Parts: sequence; structure tokens; C-alpha cells
Amino acid sequence: MGLDCQIFILNVKRHGFRSGERIKGTLRYSVDEPTEFETITISFKGEGVIKWTSDGEYNSLKEEYLDQHTTVLERKEKKNVGVYDHPFQFLLPEDLPSSLNHPLCKISYRVSAAFVTTLRQNNKEEFHNVVPVFGYLKPDSPEILAFRLTKRPFSLILAQKTVNCNINIQKTFLAPGEIIKINVMIRNDTHIHVSCIKFKLICEYIYITSSKEKVMKKQTIKESVREFPAIDDNVAYLMCAIPTLLNVYSVHNAKFFKRDYKLVITAKFPFPNKKVSLHIPVIIGERQCSKDRTEKCVVF
Repeated sequence: MGLDCQIFILNVKRHGFRSGERIKGTLRYSVDEPTEFETITISFKGEGVIKWTSDGEYNSLKEEYLDQHTTVLERKEKKNVGVYDHPFQFLLPEDLPSSLNHPLCKISYRVSAAFVTTLRQNNKEEFHNVVPVFGYLKPDSPEILAFRLTKRPFSLILAQKTVNCNINIQKTFLAPGEIIKINVMIRNDTHIHVSCIKFKLICEYIYITSSKEKVMKKQTIKESVREFPAIDDNVAYLMCAIPTLLNVYSVHNAKFFKRDYKLVITAKFPFPNKKVSLHIPVIIGERQCSKDRTEKCVVF
């Protein structure tokens, strides 16, 4: 028996399907000789696999996000030579983690077709088609945000004087590819100068347990690094634009894992003064607009 199968997914967007949408498609299969099938089913599954090493010990976890099935053929039926089409559709739940392919974590969704025949001992054949999915995210904080970074110099005489960096960020919830806009006012009441102010976006891969969160890996987004050298003025103003990338996005809604981003702002000073840093959480993705809102939702 020769069985050929194709799974067509309709209306695939550039960056995949959003949680809450319907996945529609067609199962097309052909047989080159009369064949009796016991069952034919189509399934839509989503799962995540997390792998990491801790204290020399290898660990792994697996979690399931969805498992939906539809039956094409419920009982034994003989199919003659020909090509057969069967439409299908599945509904994505609202709270799903986005697809991800990383050595530490793989989150994937796929439509599968399973054919069970009565002709031979190894009578089951399966076919798959991967479906990219992007989950909606929820903001953690209001816009605009204000922060302060304060440094007291290493000096007994100037113990009451400080260097203050007042930081305003227009948005901390951004679409992939959007710019993080930052305004900084530096007020320096000391005799030491600011060696440099550095901005960068870092990515954190986090393993979640019932009691805590553990960062498995950190990495800097190289394209995001910006640095302002030697600032000697008592009062200085900086404007900085930090780019995100189209393939940079937060991953939430998984039980054991998440991928987050932080904007790190560091002020460096001459020896023996130590640098000071501020870590600001940033969410990169797409938020779901309510049905009664008229503003345009960002689609990346």
C-alpha cells in the first residue's frame, strides 16, 4: 500500500497564529491501491521540553499545553484508489506560551494525522505539520516609568553628596522590533566624574519551581548595547534609543519556564568607586486588545 499525506494550514500569518484564534486547514491524502482503514484521526498538540544541567546533573521536564482531536474515520472503511480531502479546524486557548526553539527549552505546536490500516503488522502511519503560535502577554506595570540610580562616592568628606541619575522610560511593553526610548538626567554634586553610562538589553531563561525562580542562562542582546563616555558636567541630559529585534520576544504562560528581558543601565566611576546598575523588566510581545477598544493592536 502506498499512502501519501499533506496537511495544509490556511491563512498562516507571517509570524504565526495568536492564542485564541482558529487553526483551519485541509487534510489531503491519497492511496494508490484499495486500502481498508481502521481509523483516521487529526490531532493538534502543544508541548514544551525544558533541559538544563545543575551541579553536574542533567535535568529535564515536559509539559503539555493542549491536546485536541477530531476523527476523520471512526470505523473500518475501505478506500478506493484516489485523493481525499478533509477540512479541519482547532481553537487555540487564550493563555498559551509562544513557540520557541532553544537548547534550553523547546515549545512547539503541530497538527498530526494518524492512519491505522488492517493490512500489516506495523499498521500505523503518522504525518505532521508544525504550526507557529504566539501567545498574548500582559503588562506588569503602567507607562511611563520613572527610576533613580544613586551613587555615593568613596569619600569621608563627601559622604552626604551623591550622583543621581533620573531615568524616564516611555514604554516597558513593546512589540518585537520596537524602540525603547529613554531619557536620563544626571545631577552630580560630587568631585568625581561619571566614567560612562551603559545601556543594554539582556535575555533571561528562567526555570520556575513551586517555591522560586532560577535563572538558567543570561545573554546580552548585542545589537542593544549603547554607551555614553565620560560625563564631567554637574548636570547632563541623555537621550537613548535601544532597539529590539523582530525575533526577540518574551515567553510567558508556561508552567515551568519563561523567557524575560531586562533593560540594564550601568553608571561607572573611577577607582576606587564601584559601578552601580539598575535592572528594569521589559516585556516584548503583543498584548490582546479588548473587543470594545478601538485602538489598533500591534501585530508583528
